[in-house]
Amino acid sequence: MSAPPTRYPQEIEIVNHFINRLERRLAGREELTLVNRLPIDECHLGVLAPWRNPDEAEPLDAGEMAEGESPAAPPKVARAVPVAAPNSRTGTSGEADDEEPEARRAPVERVDDQDVPRRPPSALGCELMLTPVDGKVSITVNLSFAFYTTHLPTYRQQLESLGGTYRPGTAPKAPPPPTPVPTGKRGKQSETAMTLAYALRRNAVQLENLTFTLDATKMTEQRDAGRIQTALDDAITRGLVDRPAPENTMATRAGAQLTEADLKDEKAFEQFIAAHMRDKKPGRPDPALQASLMIRTEPQANGNVRVSLYLSNDTLRNDQIRTQDNVNILADARLWGDVTQGTVAPIEILPIPRDYQYDRRVWGVGHNTSVTIDQQTGRFETHALARFDQPRLTTKDHLPTEFGRFAEDTFDVLAEIYAAMEAEVTHWQDKVLGTNSEGLTPEELIECQTDFERFQGEVHRFAAGIAALRAQPELLRAFQAMNRVMGRIAAKKGFHRWRLFQIAFIVTQLPALALRENVSGGEDHLGQHHDWTGDLDIADVLWFPTGGGKTESYLGLICCAILYDRLRGKAMGVTAWLRFPLRMLSVQQLQRAVTMIHEAQIELDGLGIQGEHDKLLLGYFVGSSTTPNTLDDKFFKDHATPESCEKFKMIADCPKCGGKGTVKMEPRAKQSRLYHRCQDPKCMYYLPVVITDAEIYRTLPALIVGTVDKAATLGMQERFGILWAGPRWKCPTHGYGNIDFCIYGCTLKMQDIAKLPLIQPKDPSPTLHLQDELHLLQEELGAFAGHYETLIRYCEEQAGGKKSKVIAATATIEGFEHQTRHLYGVRDARRFPSRGYKRHENFYAKIEETAPGVAKTARVFVAFRPSGLSTEAAARCARILNSTVTKLFEEEAATLAALKETTTPEELAALRHYYSMSLTYVASLTGGTRVKDFLNDASKEILNGARDLGVRYLSGRSSTGEIAGVIEEIESPGDWKSALHVDALVATNVISHGVDLERCNLMVMEKYPAETAEYIQASSRSGRKKVGLVVVVLPVRNLRASSIYSRFQEYHQHLDRMVTPVPVNRFAKQALRRTLSGTVAGLIYGLAMPTEKDKPQNGRMTQLKNVTQALKWLDRPLAPGGAHLWITNHLRGAQALGDGNYDAELESGQVALIDDAYRLLHARLVQHTKTAARQNLGDALNPKPMTSLRDVERSIPFRPDSVPYDTLDWFEHSGK
Repeated sequence: MSAPPTRYPQEIEIVNHFINRLERRLAGREELTLVNRLPIDECHLGVLAPWRNPDEAEPLDAGEMAEGESPAAPPKVARAVPVAAPNSRTGTSGEADDEEPEARRAPVERVDDQDVPRRPPSALGCELMLTPVDGKVSITVNLSFAFYTTHLPTYRQQLESLGGTYRPGTAPKAPPPPTPVPTGKRGKQSETAMTLAYALRRNAVQLENLTFTLDATKMTEQRDAGRIQTALDDAITRGLVDRPAPENTMATRAGAQLTEADLKDEKAFEQFIAAHMRDKKPGRPDPALQASLMIRTEPQANGNVRVSLYLSNDTLRNDQIRTQDNVNILADARLWGDVTQGTVAPIEILPIPRDYQYDRRVWGVGHNTSVTIDQQTGRFETHALARFDQPRLTTKDHLPTEFGRFAEDTFDVLAEIYAAMEAEVTHWQDKVLGTNSEGLTPEELIECQTDFERFQGEVHRFAAGIAALRAQPELLRAFQAMNRVMGRIAAKKGFHRWRLFQIAFIVTQLPALALRENVSGGEDHLGQHHDWTGDLDIADVLWFPTGGGKTESYLGLICCAILYDRLRGKAMGVTAWLRFPLRMLSVQQLQRAVTMIHEAQIELDGLGIQGEHDKLLLGYFVGSSTTPNTLDDKFFKDHATPESCEKFKMIADCPKCGGKGTVKMEPRAKQSRLYHRCQDPKCMYYLPVVITDAEIYRTLPALIVGTVDKAATLGMQERFGILWAGPRWKCPTHGYGNIDFCIYGCTLKMQDIAKLPLIQPKDPSPTLHLQDELHLLQEELGAFAGHYETLIRYCEEQAGGKKSKVIAATATIEGFEHQTRHLYGVRDARRFPSRGYKRHENFYAKIEETAPGVAKTARVFVAFRPSGLSTEAAARCARILNSTVTKLFEEEAATLAALKETTTPEELAALRHYYSMSLTYVASLTGGTRVKDFLNDASKEILNGARDLGVRYLSGRSSTGEIAGVIEEIESPGDWKSALHVDALVATNVISHGVDLERCNLMVMEKYPAETAEYIQASSRSGRKKVGLVVVVLPVRNLRASSIYSRFQEYHQHLDRMVTPVPVNRFAKQALRRTLSGTVAGLIYGLAMPTEKDKPQNGRMTQLKNVTQALKWLDRPLAPGGAHLWITNHLRGAQALGDGNYDAELESGQVALIDDAYRLLHARLVQHTKTAARQNLGDALNPKPMTSLRDVERSIPFRPDSVPYDTLDWFEHSGK
């Protein structure tokens, strides 16, 4: 079923609808009276708490100190207002900036958490930088806040607090004692049933047109002259007219005892109240509520003046009755106003590198709030719920990119695109650089020139792709066939054309495919010659914002490469190996990839290829925690039925008939296979997918999809080398092999295998190595992965003859050149697409607009700092979002009345499809469990008792089958009233990469991730196709979160520039020492065994697993009579040394480290041959080869002194 259509105005309106309700609930505006609940637990926006003893200086909020302020205590009169420490020369607190001498540099991102008081701050406000007129500045300030007064409950409130019901005019249904009375979270004491409740009423204060004229030449302070306090006192007096509670009501929150007779009816209850109040004074807030506004000026050296405005709760803390502090708050506080004399100047410079496309200026800084400032009009406003609307990028569609045209009029349509590229080059060169149409400075023009040259290179590579098609007829056929395949797939989703960057990227990669046939150059359609000899030594990084279509780009390229391999005579073997850093990444992509393989096979069947060739398969190459590594008799005994194998199902939908959830598992012991098979009686299709390591080695799928960790298997698995060296023989029952035996249980013996025809595969190594989510390969994982990546590339070149082309995809691009060089040992790396000369716009994409200059929103970020714990606040936000969803369904008429763009029930139903599920991103397993439990407990409240809330929880502990099942439930939501409907998804970062769910548009982030890259990735789960909402809970104890909150707009405008370069260093000493064992074993399994020329019956290949035989291979001299061992050269090659890709000093240090580490390892191997009973190579290597790239800790061997090693070895192995 296709998703219902919606319009952008409807989407942004419904998102605003959710935001408005969220703000009302978080600010406490929807409940004017709280019964037996504290304001501190219900109010989370603009909350100001009482402050310390006036004889003590109020310490700065830790958040404020994080923002680069001086920790010196301010004068007592200043209260909690931060004091800046400006540089006396420049008026800044840091390094002067040539561009903005008056603007100080904003603090660098910090990720450290410090313990700060959990209590809310006692002041909020903002700071502006103003340019005075005639030595003065004038500001008009408006403000508002709410406060609470304590009252006696009404009869209805008393009954409801005890769980009873109120029916006017009839005898109430009194609650049977003892019913526990609900309490606030603070205090935790149990309140006995049948006690008098307390009621806290919300009151509002608003003052406008407070005008301040300030001397900009002096450091001054001004206050509001008591106007706020007068308004507050008056509001308190008005608020306490009706049913004021007696003094000290909040001292214990244990009200007077009630009897059933007191609750018989309203008259009896009022008589009890009258008796209770006899001889008691009506209470006022204690200590007395106090509030004020303060403005401070700080002259700057350049003539500007820094103006700080703070609204503060001056109420003293109640040291005897701490509960009273949780009542004496000011809530929902905000400031707004205008600069009436003077102009706004930037106050800070963001700490990001200079770039001509980015404006680093900050125009205002909030404190304990966010602030927006109109630099033209001088209008400013604080926002406790910060907001940023992120624009949506869209592809340019001014050029023909229909699949059919590329399949039929290939060169004509490519020439048309190339001509447009050249026109862009001419415009950039003549206008932007030649006449400086963008008004850039000389330094900025140099940067722009660099971007121009990169785009020129991109155009040149596109032309080289055209030349490759002209030089290789089989490549042209494959390219045309690929367009037919991808066109059929897209048509099922309602698309008929490529995005421009997708097809351009594929064309630029075609020369790398032509190199497989030793075609290293050719002429394009204009007769220009292109040479691409060194293309395999350069990594290409595909960069586009999340949700932009990267997956289809590389699937199209993979499809073209597979078809090309078959057309050029490669009848078997791996064409592409697609890797993901996390298991979750490959669940949804796997479904897309299987569909592509299915359609590619259909296309191949119609191409009339001569000779036999394998059917196309996809191999799912992951760890044993997801799928079994081997299939033996025990496995099939334990998993004899399809039902017992369901946990291994990776694909739910049939790519042939399109059936949803029709695929089931089918074990076949004879063939030693686990099949995915469609169970639709009209289909019964066997899906082209294998999911175990053993099947992959025996079938050699054209496409392998798996996790990056599987590379470590090379150090333990003797069959691994078949992936690039190809097979030597084929068992009629079980498939390919390259060592001395088939699978365990096969009737073929070694001498039988020797009689099988010798297979000489063509170009057996993969054409493409593709890495998705490149930025996740960092630190230890990146260093370890880099060692195994270069080892595999070396083995491929030595055993198969050619390197693979390295392609990576990422949505966060910072530092990719360094990262790819350290990961893959390549000479250089290129980004595609390159930048244009305008931000958010290049040749392929631009900001989508509703009108000229009016950007469409992709997702709306809102954020706040709660008064309590962030996990509880996140759960509360999810509850609010889900209860709002309930109103969309149950209060349809009221919802339609509130929405202007959505006018019919059908339109509302379409919106509900995309906005009826919340996603809560949590930072820990504990946080996820707490949010899940909170939502389950609030189920009755959220859904008004209609059914239980459908909550799902995904974490790193979830199996792939569970993840796939939840995705299927979300993508096929069913009826909202159904008990199977998924209302809320709670997930750890397992959801933050590679998951494309168009219904995840209401998102809550429990914590701000430690890295901006993770924030970008996680938040982009929302708003993939429709406008999304991301609610960010900024933890109180996090200094970095405080800084982000204070500069929310500017931070999100520069998110991509806030990404830190990926830290990875392949030259780390401990990394080499940890991977050397696996490298040595990998050279034996991945190079020695696959290239061994002896016949299988001699057992030579199997013997290499023996330590003595392995040492003979390792100790082979480089040349007859030579003393230098050839393994030394292999180890250096496996580390990508000697090609000039790294600094000479680094390389020499690594060579010395390799030599030292190998000598030690070799000595241990020799010692093992003399002392150990078992001579297996895997047992002899010390340290053991890594079982996973996350296997960071090195094991430490130990033994009792009194027990011989041989005895322990027997217990470990033979004694089992």
